[in-house]
Amino acid sequence: MNRKFLSILVILNLMATTGIAWLLCKKGSYESGSLEIALEEIAEKKPHFLVSLLNKSANAIVKKEEKSLEQQAFQMRSQILKAGFCIMNHSDNNLVVFADMADANSLAYLNNVKKALAGLKCGVYIIPIALFGEKSTAQAALIWAAALQNPQKALQLALTYNPIEDATNDSMKEATKLELNTKKLTSDSNLDTLRQEIVDKTKLAETLGVGAPAIFLFKEGHAYILPPTEANDIPKLIEYPASS
Repeated sequence: MNRKFLSILVILNLMATTGIAWLLCKKGSYESGSLEIALEEIAEKKPHFLVSLLNKSANAIVKKEEKSLEQQAFQMRSQILKAGFCIMNHSDNNLVVFADMADANSLAYLNNVKKALAGLKCGVYIIPIALFGEKSTAQAALIWAAALQNPQKALQLALTYNPIEDATNDSMKEATKLELNTKKLTSDSNLDTLRQEIVDKTKLAETLGVGAPAIFLFKEGHAYILPPTEANDIPKLIEYPASS
């Protein structure tokens, strides 16, 4: 990266979020030429300081984007909750997970949620979305159809899926073990109207600009974005979401 480009980058990203403006004031001018010269001097004499400023700027931008997304999610909370199936009720606080049911990371987090359920002081909603074509759509439709029968068993069914390529999955066999109505499950999961619901849920994720798993907590008049964590850490994140 040449130094002039670096100077422009720093000007755009650091002026409002770091102490670099104060340093440039000492040069006596905010003209672009003076800015570039000052920044080049900093890059040469204090490269670690400049890297630190870049990191601070990047973190500030990410935090700003997260805050904006949290505000958007809170405004859309009714639509978001309606898009999911509820595996545990709570009057006030709700954890929402956008999950692709054919995605290993989504399934790993859902498994952690299942393990942590007994210790969670919140409702839990799961929104099946399809990010990876027909395989994702078919699996999302199957789990949504199962949720119409029994949401808790739908989660159990989802977790029997092996996302490894070329793995053998017999969802109807697993559904039978869970005592779900497999005839109705097959029929419902192939309905055009139900598949359109999966399309709509996926578009909701796209509107928010999130992938899978994407995790939101609605608590005490706020929305929080939570990172995927191990089962033992989920209850603490629910209790103290601002620390995430």
